[in-house]
Amino acid sequence: LAVLDRTAFYPGGGGQPCDLGTLGGREVLEVFESGGEILHAVDGPLPQGRVRGAIDWARRFDLMQQHLGQHVLSAVFFRRCSLSTVSMHMERDAVSIDLDAPADEEVIRQAEAAANEAVWQDIPVEALYPNIEDIRRHTRKMPPSTPEPIRIIRIGELDYIPCCGLHVRSTGAAGPIKVTSSEKHKGGTRLHLKCGRPAFRWLSALYRDAKVLQQELTCGEGELVERIRRQKDQAQELKAEVQDLRQRLSAATADALLDRAEPAGGFRLVVHALPDATQEDLKRLFQALTERRGVVALLGGRSAEGAFLIFGCGREEGVDVRGAFGQSIAMIGGKGGGPSFCAQGFGKDAAQLDAALEAAREIMRRTLA
Repeated sequence: LAVLDRTAFYPGGGGQPCDLGTLGGREVLEVFESGGEILHAVDGPLPQGRVRGAIDWARRFDLMQQHLGQHVLSAVFFRRCSLSTVSMHMERDAVSIDLDAPADEEVIRQAEAAANEAVWQDIPVEALYPNIEDIRRHTRKMPPSTPEPIRIIRIGELDYIPCCGLHVRSTGAAGPIKVTSSEKHKGGTRLHLKCGRPAFRWLSALYRDAKVLQQELTCGEGELVERIRRQKDQAQELKAEVQDLRQRLSAATADALLDRAEPAGGFRLVVHALPDATQEDLKRLFQALTERRGVVALLGGRSAEGAFLIFGCGREEGVDVRGAFGQSIAMIGGKGGGPSFCAQGFGKDAAQLDAALEAAREIMRRTLA
């Protein structure tokens, strides 16, 4: 930790993170205030005497834009809607504020528009140290009682509030203010926003993505939303058609398997392995088989990851498949379980699937006899 007789590094405060950069060629990892001193955490020892510091200005400027943009938006919400900001969290690329009451989308949209009007007016930002009477007369947020001078940030007639953070010199330098999302939070509203260069980077990325979508969907900017909605509706229709076809395929496969099922103690015993199957495929076929009376199904499926097993029958049949399942799941190096009428699991040794199903067949023949 390094202590300097003077420093340009901001130690963090007012919701704004500390500055980073270099000191004497060493990387500054953190800057904070403790016991009235500003401490610089660096990644190695510094020489005694005079050292040169360099702030990461791009990061500092992003944070200053974010901070002032947050002040402007919070002031607009208070003046237009009587909504107070009760907390704020700031990072280089994003800010969140918590309002003390609900705010619907239209209120948020109007406040965002008014905040950007204030940006375009390029209102000067001043840091003042007035007397306590002036502060009480003008501020919307009463400062704590302290003998120390209180720093006030004044944004023209828009805002006058205690703040120890850093800001750009005018609202115009804060750049665009964009609310990116909102959510209910502790009886109020949490807003996520970006200001200045972070907002520009975010909007630029959205624009690039939109252009890609336009090219993929062969449509113009004004058609993009409607085209995506149409694609979504078509995808839902196709999904329903595929689901119906899969159900029909499972039913047809079940009929074919039942035609050649092995009789065993008054039951029809179906033993079958599905190649390149998903768990959903296996469960769908299992359901199609076991919804029939008097059927015991021992099914397996292979995938790139391993093998699935699902053994069982209708709940009312009174057949216990757990003995056969326990033997088979061990043979494929897997784990699983379930009630007596339906056991399922997964193992990685798919090469042993056929042998595991044959072992289960022999066990169930004896069980059903």
